[in-house]
Amino acid sequence: MIGYYRKFILNFTAISVLLTGITKNEQPNELKWREAQNQAFKALNSHTANPPILRLPVFVLQTDACNEGIGAILLQEESGAKHPVAFASRKLLIRESHYSTIEKECLATVWAIQKIQNFLYGKSFILETDHQPLLYLGKAQYQNSCLRRWALTFQQYQFLVRAIRGSENVGADFLTRHTDILIKQSLCDCLSFEVVLVCC
Repeated sequence: MIGYYRKFILNFTAISVLLTGITKNEQPNELKWREAQNQAFKALNSHTANPPILRLPVFVLQTDACNEGIGAILLQEESGAKHPVAFASRKLLIRESHYSTIEKECLATVWAIQKIQNFLYGKSFILETDHQPLLYLGKAQYQNSCLRRWALTFQQYQFLVRAIRGSENVGADFLTRHTDILIKQSLCDCLSFEVVLVCC
């Protein structure tokens, strides 16, 4: 069974050769289990039981909107640290630039979730926003038809909305204001994101 996880264990072949070598066809039916095989078994067992241990990631989606564009960053949270997975941003259409603030922020969230839904669909994740009214999007009764329609879109996803300060949302905020330096780049076969060029 350990072979199923071989790609996650460094030097798996070098460690396991001592175990697979004693089960070859030319070997007798009795296994010659010596100290070398015992050490190899313990090493493989240690690799699967000690950090880094595979586990489901906790995804955090940060979104933001401004008058020019919308942006999002997908992060993976582990041990209190957030590591970026994907970046997405686009300019607002002319009609979208006339939206109210809550409509722009909600549009950013809906667009980001749909853009990277392969990571998020069927899993619980955390949505971080610096726009407080989005905390009540699924609970309040809005008269605005766009907000009601987008609230229905959210129902197929499992997420917790967490309010953060604007100073903690710098990545998504940067993407909304610098849509002119974005390029298209394919990150995998099924998704394409717009990735920021960082000039040093």
